[in-house]
Amino acid sequence: MNIAIAWYQKDEWEKMKALSVDPDDLDDDYESWKINANTLIATLRESGVIAQKVSVKADRLLQWCQQQGKPLNGEARSGYAAFLLEQRHNRKS
Repeated sequence: MNIAIAWYQKDEWEKMKALSVDPDDLDDDYESWKINANTLIATLRESGVIAQKVSVKADRLLQWCQQQGKPLNGEARSGYAAFLLEQRHNRKS
């Protein structure tokens, strides 16, 4: 099974957190988020799941949320990463 993991550069992560409706559900800082994200990826890979990092830009994420009529929250972040991964695979086909 393949799953997408939203991946941010520091400035994009901070922007995304500021735009999110659930900032208290996110890590306190970028470095903590990065450590936790890498741990999640390693855990998933150990259990046979292919976790692929998908680069996310906060402004594009917000635009996608608005187009979908969704708040920018955890579900939307995951959904957008899955959408980007699907697009990546479709381009390769």
